[in-house]
Amino acid sequence: MAKTHKENVDSETLPKEPWSFPPLPDGILIRLLNEDDENGAISAILDFPAGWSWSGPAVNRGPQEFFVLDGSFVMGEHRMTNGYYSYYPEGCVQGAWTAESDCSIYALFDARPEFRAADASLDGARTSDIIYSLNTWDLEWINPLEVTSPDMPFRPGAFVKPLRVDEKTKASTYIAGLMPGWYQEGVEEHPVGEEEFTLGGDLLLGEIAGGYSLKKGSYFCRPPGNRHGPLVSKNGIVIVCHPTGVLTINYHTNPNAKQMVDDYFEKTPWK
Repeated sequence: MAKTHKENVDSETLPKEPWSFPPLPDGILIRLLNEDDENGAISAILDFPAGWSWSGPAVNRGPQEFFVLDGSFVMGEHRMTNGYYSYYPEGCVQGAWTAESDCSIYALFDARPEFRAADASLDGARTSDIIYSLNTWDLEWINPLEVTSPDMPFRPGAFVKPLRVDEKTKASTYIAGLMPGWYQEGVEEHPVGEEEFTLGGDLLLGEIAGGYSLKKGSYFCRPPGNRHGPLVSKNGIVIVCHPTGVLTINYHTNPNAKQMVDDYFEKTPWK
């Protein structure tokens, strides 16, 4: 993962800066979460005002993922509201964009966004991998072992909704959910990078960057090998996750783990 290692970024307090990005019309505001200095890949919250539009059609030089947080957004013939997800591989043609209302989108570009007019997808573009408009509310929660490989069992109460998997790299995007009161005393370590954005809830990460709790709008991006845990959620949590390969989980012990879990449950308010 070439994006910068970041912990505990609060997207709700980041400044909203004008995003001038021809040929996209002005009016978009960006809350930049992360950027790759080498290839220009970015992770960001894009805020569109009601009535903003772009005629398209066009292709983007790199892969692009959108997850709608609030509002209503139309891409081509496909309307998306909160909880909808789309994915366009590089070189795949996209239709016009329109913000039907004020709209916030969690956006991931795997290379510097560069749009150019095109009536059709480029030769060799993986059009069969396009996800135009996936309503994630319609997806069933499934066993997390479908997308992860832990070296010890999960406690009951953890679920996932897979959104996409790259067949070559096994990099994936999925929604992870934890029930209120869920915890895991083990300290996790992954051999792949991970990037996550919190949709809502709370989760203690007890042994990283001094220990902190995720909340709505929290973001982090980690290279392989960063230990974090124990994990504890008082109210439950829902997160959009992006590991760079199969999320193997190696567990380590912390002699204070049980006390950290108990303290979090005692001191964290119900919400």
